[in-house]
Amino acid sequence: MIRSNGSCTGPSSLIFAQGGSVDSGHYSTGKQSMTDSTRTQSLDPQVVSGRATAWWGAAFCVLLLVSAGMVTVPGGDDRVSFVRDFYTDHRTVIVIAQLMGLAAAAVLIAFARGLQRQPWVGRRPWVFVSGSSVAGAAALAAVPPLALCVAADSGGADTVSALATASDLVDVLLFLTIAVLGAVVLLAVEITWLRVFSALVALACAIQAVSLVLGRTPLELVAALGFLALVACMAALSWRRDGHVGSAGS
Repeated sequence: MIRSNGSCTGPSSLIFAQGGSVDSGHYSTGKQSMTDSTRTQSLDPQVVSGRATAWWGAAFCVLLLVSAGMVTVPGGDDRVSFVRDFYTDHRTVIVIAQLMGLAAAAVLIAFARGLQRQPWVGRRPWVFVSGSSVAGAAALAAVPPLALCVAADSGGADTVSALATASDLVDVLLFLTIAVLGAVVLLAVEITWLRVFSALVALACAIQAVSLVLGRTPLELVAALGFLALVACMAALSWRRDGHVGSAGS
């Protein structure tokens, strides 16, 4: 259920708004009162926050989709020679993709901060905290690939193998933090379909994290796309909330 943050108006105020009032010899009509109320709502920082939050969410989805689609780096199970050759041949693309991933992580923090301020999210800051944790894990996930871009040519075999394995391990942490975020959204909101969807995303990401430890990736695409869809849904709800408040005040 989306709850409105509009202030409650008493009976006497409603009467004056409908019938007009006399103040210092000047008569103000109900239409003028409604106009003033609309202007006040248009300046409400909560209204601005909802649309800004939606844009942050959209920007995050675009950045993550582009960066993830640019390249898929090898992991710890691949041969050291293959890892060296791959990073040597695709160094520029890998660096650009990781920098875009870091930008997406920064945008995610802004999105989580704005999301926490929405009226349909609980007052406790767990959505912001868990969202920031996902952003931190995403930033950490960029470290091994960037390090391999430097060490691929001159680093020893053990160094290259360790960094490639670390790239897999940070993905485990990333999916675990996304699972926590899904669980937090489940507890923080009262919208039934969003709670169900966030629970499914949390479950898929948790399974994917455990599977990565076991050397398998059965739900990698499902978990990643589910997370993006969850962000898109919450961004859309933030935008819709603004549209609801704006139409109510017009």
